[in-house]
Amino acid sequence: MARGLLASGTVLLVLALLGLGYLAQGNSVMVAPVGDPNWGHNPLTVAVGLQAVPLFYQAEGKPAGLLDDLFRQAPLGERSWLPTAVSERDAVAAVNAGAADLALLAITRGSPASGLGTSGPLLSHPASLLAPAPPLPPQALQGQRVAWSGPEGLTHALLRLGAEPVGTTSVADCLTRALDGGVVACAVDELVGAASVRQLGLGSQLAIVGDPIATIDYVLAWRPGDRAAPGIVSRWIGQVTANGLLESLRRRWLGMSPAGVERAGPSDTVVGLVVALAATGGTSLILGASNLALRRRVREERGPGSQAQGIHAALIEQSEDAMFVLDAGQLGILDANPRAYALTGYGPGELVGMRFQQLVPSRHRRLLRQAFLEDEAGGALPDVPLVHRDGTVATVSIRSRMVETDAGPVRLCVVRDVTEQRLMQREIRRLSEFAERVLDSIPDAVVTVNAAGYVTSANRAFIASLGLQEAPEGRHIDRVVPCHGFRLSQLVNAVAEGESREPEPVTVGREDGRDLAYSVTAAPMEEDGQVSGVVLVLSQPAEQSGSSAEYQRLAMLSTLGQVSGVLAHDIRNRVTGVHVGVQYLAEKFPQDDPRRRSMEFIRAETERVMEVVDDILMLIRPGKVERHSCRVSDILDRVIRAHAPLSQASKVQVTASMPASLPQINGDPVQLERALGNLVKNGIEAAPEGGRVRISVQAALSQSNGQPTSQVRISISDNGPGIPPNIRAKLFQPFVSEKLEGTGLGLSVAKRIIDEHGGCIEVDTSPNQGTTFTVVLPAVTERG
Repeated sequence: MARGLLASGTVLLVLALLGLGYLAQGNSVMVAPVGDPNWGHNPLTVAVGLQAVPLFYQAEGKPAGLLDDLFRQAPLGERSWLPTAVSERDAVAAVNAGAADLALLAITRGSPASGLGTSGPLLSHPASLLAPAPPLPPQALQGQRVAWSGPEGLTHALLRLGAEPVGTTSVADCLTRALDGGVVACAVDELVGAASVRQLGLGSQLAIVGDPIATIDYVLAWRPGDRAAPGIVSRWIGQVTANGLLESLRRRWLGMSPAGVERAGPSDTVVGLVVALAATGGTSLILGASNLALRRRVREERGPGSQAQGIHAALIEQSEDAMFVLDAGQLGILDANPRAYALTGYGPGELVGMRFQQLVPSRHRRLLRQAFLEDEAGGALPDVPLVHRDGTVATVSIRSRMVETDAGPVRLCVVRDVTEQRLMQREIRRLSEFAERVLDSIPDAVVTVNAAGYVTSANRAFIASLGLQEAPEGRHIDRVVPCHGFRLSQLVNAVAEGESREPEPVTVGREDGRDLAYSVTAAPMEEDGQVSGVVLVLSQPAEQSGSSAEYQRLAMLSTLGQVSGVLAHDIRNRVTGVHVGVQYLAEKFPQDDPRRRSMEFIRAETERVMEVVDDILMLIRPGKVERHSCRVSDILDRVIRAHAPLSQASKVQVTASMPASLPQINGDPVQLERALGNLVKNGIEAAPEGGRVRISVQAALSQSNGQPTSQVRISISDNGPGIPPNIRAKLFQPFVSEKLEGTGLGLSVAKRIIDEHGGCIEVDTSPNQGTTFTVVLPAVTERG
């Protein structure tokens, strides 16, 4: 009897200990403090050079994720952790400058940590390729664009595979690019990528493929002179590894089990506990077992859900789109993200409670209610004006859908600011229409074809010259332009493959049965570095066309004058508005922000458009030269300084020589600076790398009506390849250029200005010997 009681007591004691152990296991694992309490600041500042869900991210303005969880549960000394999310480079700089005690860095195996001392790895993951299914083997990445997210060392691994690395801002951005088809795969940490794929619901669309391309170590780094850090951090890493805290966090955040370890599930313990207690009839322990089972079920159901909610909340908070949650009936605003407050100008206390219709002008509110209330499934509104609190109006696109929640149905609205996008689209359309009008004004027949030889566009002269009865677009060039004994598709293929072809004489049979002789010139059209098509220009001999080249030039300028009267002034004003607006927006972003670089690119392109419009107006409007005495040396000094950045970038030396005393000229210094600047720019662009452009000025005398006339001769020489004969004959005609990116207006503008000043331009060029442009201007006659 005594032995039975002893055995029963032992079993109950063991079961009680098991229950207490299981209860303790359900709580967070806390690590005992380690290290020197006097080391570091209070709290201990860690610059986290890693921002990726689920490792480390910002949720409601607070850090979250696996690493933040680790820092909160494992104190170092008596200090608490204060993680600060920055870039990898800024984290290193913060530690070097003493602004942070430690830096958490993700580095590839063997890559340096910018001279900092580093700990052993906290987490090591192989980086794999996540590609849209079906998966791609690593050897198939040769020459392909592959996005990456993580340490910069991943770029070197991708380059070794022969891929073209594309940097991204986050793991989600990397995965999105792979799904959108902009890249063939996304290179990220294998475990982080797999967890992100699961959390974003992309499991059926993305697959992890290939062998690991690198190994990433997450390490803590410190200044080399910090003698206390190595020992303290090493002991801390050893402790959090030994007590299983890292493995626990891996399971929670990454969804992985400990490598090579399969622990018995809590259900096995509970079953054994219930059987033993049933035999002894211990009512209190039965209640304890039920409590354990309940806690386990709540933890299993609640843990992943709360984790996913936190991640989704973080993504919504950081979204660049404005998001509104509306009640399904009256469209009252129940909640919004920070971008919504910024877009509308209202604070949380003002925006929440408003009706969404109040954010749009009254004439659009009915349309909004119809789209939201009559179409319960949701829909999209492409261009809706949204009124900011200060009265300014933005153009937005709205997408909405109904979402079921525990509290009932709500409507989720995603609002994207498309103001700049729509403005640029309108300007592009206007410029496109302007380009079409200019193309139609050219007297030569011009047609563009794609790489397969099918016509994509043609000007009016082409249609009229060939007597076509229908639009040629979509038809093969050989059918549109049937040549005797020759196919234009052969010329198209040759030019598309990079061959340089001289003008080709052809005889074309028109649809009315007549034969006409043409000279065909072909030039490639490029897009993203690839030949996308060919431009064909069909010129008729002067005797056949019944007009001289000069007559054609004057006719073209007359047509351009008519076009400019309608469009040029309007385009100039609107592009100027875009230029000012983009420059204003660019100043809103930091210097290293990619959006600022995009704005700077748009600003430079609008400046280029304004230059082209100014050149066209210079050619066609009546001359308005405001003459007064000016010195050539001052004009050339401004020209050389203005073109110094171009000469430095091209590695071309620009020198000038002139006598100490020169007669002054009577002219407009602004226009003369423009004309001479165009000639200097041409010389810099023509000279080879390491070449030179020489400017020389001298006074001269000439005879005019039997009287000596004083002149100033300005020579601008380069050591480039010279001007081809086919270009030389029509050098000063508009739209004639041998440069792929040139407009062919620079020399035309220069000649127009010099002509208006009573001067002339002389050209001397030889193959491989360079070109010299000499501007001759009348000097001011001194009167005694």
